Amino acid sequence: NNNNNNNKWWWCTGMVVAVQGCVLSDRVGMFRVDAQFMPKTTLPPQLIPKASSSSSPQEPQIMLVSGFQFGSPNVSSLPRDMLLSYLQGHLGTESATTITRVIICGGNCCSEDGSNKLEALKELDLFVSQLLACGIPVDVMPGAEDPTTANWPQRPLHSSLFTHASTFSTPSFYRTPNPYMSSFSLEEEDQQPKIQIVGTDGTNMKDLVSRHDKTIQLQKDAEKDEGIATSKPLTELQALCRTLECHHVCPTGPDSVPTVPHELEDPMVISEKHPHLYFGGNAKQGFDTALWENQIRVVCVPSFYITQQVCTVNLHTLEVQVLQFDDN
Repeated sequence: NNNNNNNKWWWCTGMVVAVQGCVLSDRVGMFRVDAQFMPKTTLPPQLIPKASSSSSPQEPQIMLVSGFQFGSPNVSSLPRDMLLSYLQGHLGTESATTITRVIICGGNCCSEDGSNKLEALKELDLFVSQLLACGIPVDVMPGAEDPTTANWPQRPLHSSLFTHASTFSTPSFYRTPNPYMSSFSLEEEDQQPKIQIVGTDGTNMKDLVSRHDKTIQLQKDAEKDEGIATSKPLTELQALCRTLECHHVCPTGPDSVPTVPHELEDPMVISEKHPHLYFGGNAKQGFDTALWENQIRVVCVPSFYITQQVCTVNLHTLEVQVLQFDDN
């Protein structure tokens, strides 16, 4: 893919890119870049639209939620209880019956000083077990403040931390690594391809945004006298799309995100087909979404303790809806 953005500040260490240009004869060691080429994108299999029918059941959806911040004395539990009541069907809404799985995208434990991690994990365990008890499968990802390995890929939270939830067997309950990768087959739809899902707790997109913000100031200092317009701040959604474009979930690692070196291959390289759904949790800038290359749904999942919002994704159309659970 030819990328005509010749702004050198747009790139970061870890991105693989081919450049086209020529060596300058009058300046030793200088190469003029005329065009850049990113790795070729292999799109996922096209989802087959379901024929609409008034008698057909509502289409299945998955729910993405992040940033519960269990254990924080400054976070109200009422919105969380409202979400639980909604998923249990106590609020009288039929849409809750379409949720086939809940993915908790990190941000589980409170990051405040003096917070009680043990109590936070007990609250998380109880919340997950209540969801499992009403028949809703749950995937739990770790995050930056959760008790697991700091290096990416982060290992799943240990089973001993889920006294109640661990009594439910897979495929109802999965403790997943971060980054997250999974595939779903829709029942009774043999012609529909498996839906591929990849996501993170949001550390990768926030770090890329932070890196870009720092280069903006460098760019201003370097080009202030040349009359060149400086870059605009990178949004978290743009950062997620950028990682898709460069085929790497976390291109700033290990420089500013701790990643584990691997002898044979980098587990965070998107080497085969791109996913149908790609998400980043705990978005500081709130909910945002885009349909990248008109086929890949990219979602920034907001922090629940700030926005009281969750996202649902239609597994047939990849359309996204935001649900609000205010305590006002």
